[in-house]
Amino acid sequence: MDAYTVSAEFYDVLQARDERERADRLFASPARRARSGIIEVGAGSGLVTQVLARAATVPVHAIEPNPAMRTLLLSRLSTASNEQRSRVTVHPERVQELWPKDHAPPADLAVCSKVVATLDAGERRDTWAALARLVGPDGLLLIDPPPSAVPEGPRTQVLRQVAVGEDVYSGFISETPIHCATSGIGRIHLEYTYQVRRDGELLREEREEFDLWPVGSEQLRWELAAAGWAVCEPSPANRRSELLAARVIRDPQG
Repeated sequence: MDAYTVSAEFYDVLQARDERERADRLFASPARRARSGIIEVGAGSGLVTQVLARAATVPVHAIEPNPAMRTLLLSRLSTASNEQRSRVTVHPERVQELWPKDHAPPADLAVCSKVVATLDAGERRDTWAALARLVGPDGLLLIDPPPSAVPEGPRTQVLRQVAVGEDVYSGFISETPIHCATSGIGRIHLEYTYQVRRDGELLREEREEFDLWPVGSEQLRWELAAAGWAVCEPSPANRRSELLAARVIRDPQG
């Protein structure tokens, strides 16, 4: 089964409100300052994409390889205004596959929201290099840093409850640390459990599992630097350090 096949049904109903508020706070202002184009890596259901399209006056390239999440993204864009929808191009490829095939014009802003932790070390390095090719000189990259280390023990995060008609949707996320003694590279195993109740009775319970890859701040900075990025201090997007910001410091064609 493809990833997000289960979660796509529950993602927006349980998380959209909080994620939209977060996207407005973090990405609307940088999008308004973009002058040539915006690259969004891992657009998901389109919550951040919607904020970018509303705030920006430049083309937005929303990259989402997963079919289930891309369906949600396109459904959300179908209800946007003609003006906003005309600015957004949805790419089903990975960011590494966009160039040079599509010959996309350079962007001056790239956004990775809740993406980096889902990439292993090789995928991260490929992503930084691809974005350095797509973002013009002095272009800005905004990412939310992944966990810096594997947690000491398991923990659980409870998602909000949402009433839809007679039903109440809820869920929780179980995190389990996994340490690899051979490689020394650990990961966090997530199990999402979704529940639907009516009159207090459990009607359905669905589960889906994912892995996250922690990376320390020094390692992340080293990876970015190797691809031609320099981390900014503090983030131009917000000074509360919710985002890590970097700028292209060399011409990737040079």
